[in-house]
Amino acid sequence: MHLLLVGADIRCVTQLLYHSVRKKAHQRTLSGAYTVPVLGTAIASLLLVIVMAQAVEQIHTIHSVDEYNALLSSHTYTVVDFHASWCGPCKAMAPIFSQHATAHASPGKVAFAKVDIDEIPEVAQRYRITSIPTFLFVKDGEEYEEIRAANPPKLKAEIEDIAKELARGSGQTDEKQDNDVAKAIMDEDW
Repeated sequence: MHLLLVGADIRCVTQLLYHSVRKKAHQRTLSGAYTVPVLGTAIASLLLVIVMAQAVEQIHTIHSVDEYNALLSSHTYTVVDFHASWCGPCKAMAPIFSQHATAHASPGKVAFAKVDIDEIPEVAQRYRITSIPTFLFVKDGEEYEEIRAANPPKLKAEIEDIAKELARGSGQTDEKQDNDVAKAIMDEDW
């Protein structure tokens, strides 16, 4: 089971922990017990929640051209969501993009990034982005595919093609895995 906490979720958990700790600390103080261990435990719990939320976050929100270039150079594939905060279709595609990022992001291999065209117009201009949302697919720093508009099936298909390509590159295709299982059953190697 994966725990995905972002933005408002982290604030809610923080407030919940804070009020829980305050109540426990107050109860312990009234009973004359020492309160530092309770506060220490709560702080450790809060830090764990924050670290887990950051570890699960799979989408790089780009804030500069240098940050974008560094991401491209550190991954074989990069899937970029060009969007704007005021764009309705962009907001509709955000959870879909996030699901794909959670399922397929892999350090050094596949990165998922969001670029706000109003915040960093230079990156959008580099690829001549004229409509949003636009999903750009980059391999080894070179653009190879572009999906304009909100098209979940096409986005899914393109991302699955990346996953298949990486599986072929590692020598483990679905067909090979199936053949290995069938051979093991026939040879009774198990």
